[in-house]
Amino acid sequence: MLGCAGLAQLTVLPANVTPHNTDDEVAAFYCVSIGECTARLAGVIWDAGLVTARLLARLLDLLFLLGLCNIFGNFMSELFG
Repeated sequence: MLGCAGLAQLTVLPANVTPHNTDDEVAAFYCVSIGECTARLAGVIWDAGLVTARLLARLLDLLFLLGLCNIFGNFMSELFG
């Protein structure tokens, strides 16, 4: 889960990169799916849970918009061939 400061530093890491804690603020790093992340929300401290929930909401909004763009693009292609 993300800490409050983590959201500003959010980066997608390549699969071969393992993050390392340098300031002892993080107990461990895990690579989890969106579903597993959502399921773990109840078990984290409130600030990390809030930040992670906001990130998940933003990701869902993005996925929704990408879906709309895809539908609109398909519609325009069919309309104007």
